[in-house]
Amino acid sequence: MMVLGYIYKHKLLYILMKMTLFFQLFSIQGAFWGAMIGLFAGGFRLILNLIYKTPPCGEEDDRPKWAQALQFQYMYYALFNFSLTAVCAIVLSLLTAPIPKECVSVSVYLRGLYHHNKIKT
Repeated sequence: MMVLGYIYKHKLLYILMKMTLFFQLFSIQGAFWGAMIGLFAGGFRLILNLIYKTPPCGEEDDRPKWAQALQFQYMYYALFNFSLTAVCAIVLSLLTAPIPKECVSVSVYLRGLYHHNKIKT
């Protein structure tokens, strides 16, 4: 069960980590609620997979139509969940107050390089 949990949430953590490095306006509230929305979508998919199992090849699919429609191929779902998390985190970060510049200047990758070269001289 732990492996299933990892499969459904590792994309969220990756996108949030990358966004903190490259997106200066990324806020804590945006990261938190983006992760919660992504985790909810991943948990929904996990529960759907556990309740309505895909039938083996050659057998009739007796799942409800809505369950068949929501269980598309895993890699497409991974892309959907990755994009959903990123969009929600960005939108929510833009709607909330930004982190003060003195707290962000070292943590953002591109600004960090600028300050590193400036301090080096």
